[in-house]
Amino acid sequence: MVLTINVLVLLFVSGLVFFKVYNLYKETKINLHKAIIVLMTILHFGLSIFYYYKSFNKQPYDAFRFFNEAVNSGNWFEFFGLGSKLITFLIFPFVKLQLSYFTIFIIFAFIGFLGYLNYFKILGLKERTYGSLKTLIILCLFLLPSLHYWTSSISKEAILFFLTTVLIKEWSKNKVVSKKIIISLTLCLFVRPYYFFIILLAKSVALLFKKELFRVKKTFFLGAGVIALVAMPVLISFLKIENFDSFINNYRRISEYALNNGNSSINLLESNYLERLILVLSRPLFIDATSFSQFVISFENLILLLFYILFLYSLKQTKFAISKFKLEILVVFITALLLILFYSIYMYNLGLASRMRVMFIPLLLFVFIAKNEQILNTKN
Repeated sequence: MVLTINVLVLLFVSGLVFFKVYNLYKETKINLHKAIIVLMTILHFGLSIFYYYKSFNKQPYDAFRFFNEAVNSGNWFEFFGLGSKLITFLIFPFVKLQLSYFTIFIIFAFIGFLGYLNYFKILGLKERTYGSLKTLIILCLFLLPSLHYWTSSISKEAILFFLTTVLIKEWSKNKVVSKKIIISLTLCLFVRPYYFFIILLAKSVALLFKKELFRVKKTFFLGAGVIALVAMPVLISFLKIENFDSFINNYRRISEYALNNGNSSINLLESNYLERLILVLSRPLFIDATSFSQFVISFENLILLLFYILFLYSLKQTKFAISKFKLEILVVFITALLLILFYSIYMYNLGLASRMRVMFIPLLLFVFIAKNEQILNTKN
């Protein structure tokens, strides 16, 4: 019976993947875009299976820990809370329905994969009958293995990656408030509270750039102010901040943890902000690599360095006039920028830096392609 349930669920998820990929493939006009869709599908689920087998290491990965916590508990609401606890809360019903660790892994991989499909749909790439070389090259960066590695497991990243694309999709329809926006933001608040506040701040800053959207500004700022007041205690509780001294103590605790765990950590107290900013954006590089996986990631980071240069050059071409971006593009750009600046405050580990990169790299790729295609549309 248990085997039958798992097989049926896996067949159902596989059917959904095939159906969605087939429809997108059929509707896409450019053959190279079709090839990227197929490669992305194979890469995403291939890395999910690879991650699944790796998660049984001597030091089990978070995904395996979440699963075991649900298996060994009989109280679902014991895990209702913020951050990692919520992942255990979400998978608890699946565990009690006797779905296997592998089956739940594939379900989360599917959730992350939906995010990539959403990016294709939002960018309108399936309708294109032409495409610039720049767009094609940047689109290929969606095939970076680490992006799929971190969004294809039982993780916060898989959920947040998908939720972010839902928000972008709704904003691209010029919606200020909708059921999808409310549900997505609420889940963001519980999964990663700081991300919720960064999105609100990004939206607020973006609206300040848009002088013509007075009515939208008024509605949004009123709603955002109320939401921030209600949600602020959640963030304070999550960060365990009681006063300024507790903030400093938490920072020192992170530094001590970094030094005592792993051989790829840096000293937070001795490093400066610029060093951590470089760590967030592009380390490890070849000189940092101490393992095969870090050596592989170094190749990715070299590619990302070239992308950053191209991205800055494209902004320079528009004289950094970001106020001319469409509202949803501007919100995504500011969100990515705020995430980079925030992570540079506390980033202490090469592995963690690689993992957190999945939170802003897809956003920058989206901004570059959307801005580039917007320019193409005005020329055609």
